Amino acid sequence: LDKCLSSERQLKNASEGEEKRWKLCCDSAKDELKANTRLDQSLSELDKARQRLRAAEDDTKSNPGNSTSLKKNSAMTKALGNMFSILPDEAMTMLSVDQRLAIVKRNLGEADTKHKKDMAALQLAQSTKERAISSYLEA
Repeated sequence: LDKCLSSERQLKNASEGEEKRWKLCCDSAKDELKANTRLDQSLSELDKARQRLRAAEDDTKSNPGNSTSLKKNSAMTKALGNMFSILPDEAMTMLSVDQRLAIVKRNLGEADTKHKKDMAALQLAQSTKERAISSYLEA
């Protein structure tokens, strides 16, 4: 009777262990998918920021304006960048060429930082998934 109960416990423990490892595989695959989606979004934002920078640099070359204090005030640049990011691109024409260039450069830097962070998160999620799969297959 003890052998039967012991075998039953071992079977139950093995089954629970397999369920946990399978759940870990599924969760890590979901995390990888989320990280991949975030990376795609940040890549899109980075491309848009690069396009805006090229357009702002072209405007600067064709219409050099007066230098502004906005370049030196990073808090104001960030606040204006956040405000204008929710508005259509045409709203940026309310600012001077130098102001637009300062805002666009800051936005590009932020988009680049976010992209690098998302890339690292995806790599971590991929390695976590690979470890989870290996653990599941080896058990």
